[in-house]
Amino acid sequence: MFRPNETALDSLDVLFIEDDPRISELYRLKLEADGYLVRIVKSDGAVSAALAHRPEIIFLDLSSGILEQLNVLREVRQAIEQPGLPSIVLATTSNAIELERRGLGLSAADYLVRAPYSAAAGKSSLTRVGPTATNRTVPDRS
Repeated sequence: MFRPNETALDSLDVLFIEDDPRISELYRLKLEADGYLVRIVKSDGAVSAALAHRPEIIFLDLSSGILEQLNVLREVRQAIEQPGLPSIVLATTSNAIELERRGLGLSAADYLVRAPYSAAAGKSSLTRVGPTATNRTVPDRS
């Protein structure tokens, strides 16, 4: 995991739940370059990863089964006893409506649709949601 020298203490600790290694690598590179501490995990390892290093925010990709993935978010929050842990939920255009219907019930802080969503939009969402959700000031990294 990349830890920038001056910003490591000010960075948000992001748990990125993604089952596709190509997609997760794209977002990891962008978010780490912007100073975030990013841990990529697959759905089946999300709970144990969250217990080992309690994240401050979760990115959850819903490219596959929405219900199963939203259950992962619920299980992570329950396991670390943080039902309001902020999350940013990523979706494809084909499941965006279902995402909002089901995701809103889990209090997701933000929703991003992958196409035309980009890693830069993910950084923008973290900058917007992170400080409010964690009561911290995040330095401008633009």
